[in-house]
Amino acid sequence: MRILNLLVAVSFLSLVACKKDKETEPKNDCRISKTMRETGEVDAEFIYNSKNQLVTAYYPSGGSADKPGSTLTLTYDANGKLTDGRQTYNDPIIGSSRFTFNSAGFVTQIKGEDPDAYSLSTFEYNANMQLSKSELFSKMSASSPLKHIASFSYEYRNNNIEKVNTAVYVRGTSQTDTVHSITVYEYNSSENPYYEFRFFNPSENNSSANNPVKATFTSRNPDGTVIDDNHLVFSYEYNDQQLTTQVTRTFTNGASAPSTTKFEYSCK
Repeated sequence: MRILNLLVAVSFLSLVACKKDKETEPKNDCRISKTMRETGEVDAEFIYNSKNQLVTAYYPSGGSADKPGSTLTLTYDANGKLTDGRQTYNDPIIGSSRFTFNSAGFVTQIKGEDPDAYSLSTFEYNANMQLSKSELFSKMSASSPLKHIASFSYEYRNNNIEKVNTAVYVRGTSQTDTVHSITVYEYNSSENPYYEFRFFNPSENNSSANNPVKATFTSRNPDGTVIDDNHLVFSYEYNDQQLTTQVTRTFTNGASAPSTTKFEYSCK
């Protein structure tokens, strides 16, 4: 249960494609420059080049921008094509991760660079370059086998994820060792500020064009009994450009306190 809750939380709270449809471009060519918690503590800061392409993302430790917990660096060639990505962590135990991208500039693999202990995430896309499947693996030592942790598959209605099917492998990959969950989303018509980050951080939080207003998810044990049946409700605040300035997430069962993220933008 703890593993499943962690995966759901990461999926919801995790944070720019080379080509986007005109309707999904940020208004007035605005990009997220900073995300913060309700207390003002900085969660992330983003730096762009002269072409408004993301080149650096700082994920601070303790809300201090000059001491980031990790730094993501993205590299482009002279034609503006994304060629490389690397995330480096302050914690030497975690080390760093290398990003591999496809010809469209979307990440297909994130792999830890420590040969003795690393995590591996893989991503697949449909013909519309929408995230269709992701998988998580881990390896605890150089001699240990690569362990399959979880699989996620995504179903779409237009440009939004409608359903996420999750399988968490608690002991192995057989049906009797698997915890399943289904998450179903509802949306409003406003633009999702995280959508521009889907190319390097594909997740259900980033891969829909519009803001979700409700997520309903059900988790079941390997024997089919329900572990959890819950709803997550999203509420928003906007500025005069209709850019999202704040989102608050609330679980209707009261299992955890509401969480709030605030947004700042850099506009050209």
